Amino acid sequence: MKTTFFRSAGVICTGLMIVMASGCATLNGEEEAAQQREDRLILDEKLQRISGRIETIELQMERLQMDMDALRASQGRSSQTQALQSALDDVNRRMQSLEAARVKDRQEIVDSLSRKIGDIMKASAPPKAQASSRKSMSNTGYEHVVKAGETLSAISTAYGVKPSVIMDANNIKDPNSLKVGQKLFVPDR
Repeated sequence: MKTTFFRSAGVICTGLMIVMASGCATLNGEEEAAQQREDRLILDEKLQRISGRIETIELQMERLQMDMDALRASQGRSSQTQALQSALDDVNRRMQSLEAARVKDRQEIVDSLSRKIGDIMKASAPPKAQASSRKSMSNTGYEHVVKAGETLSAISTAYGVKPSVIMDANNIKDPNSLKVGQKLFVPDR
């Protein structure tokens, strides 16, 4: 393809030079020769620019051909990718379902244990005592010493009061801040 273009360009340049050489009879020999050299230089420069453009176009065509080959190859992999993506989506759905079931089971276990701990604490609850010095003498309730693993929710369930009642009676801001050995006043219902 390159050689055909260069031949055509050479024929065109030669034709232009003949036409230009035969057209002007008024120029003297030296001026005419200088003009022809200048015209030839201009034509050579244009020919070089055109050759450069052709090389650029050929490189672009090669890149496009490589891109097309890559696209054809990826189309074959695309169906495999879609199948894998479908399988992955299915696995993700199953995992989410299992996670939801696990969370539900965990909550049921926590609720069951809280009820059992509450029952045990009711059975082993200390006798009623007068309110501590923190409360007015008219309030009655229980003094409870926090044991390892106990939560405010479990303690409140054991005594049959709301967690907020115990929090208010003991000025507790964060229900998760209980310490082992901490003494709590648990008001009567």
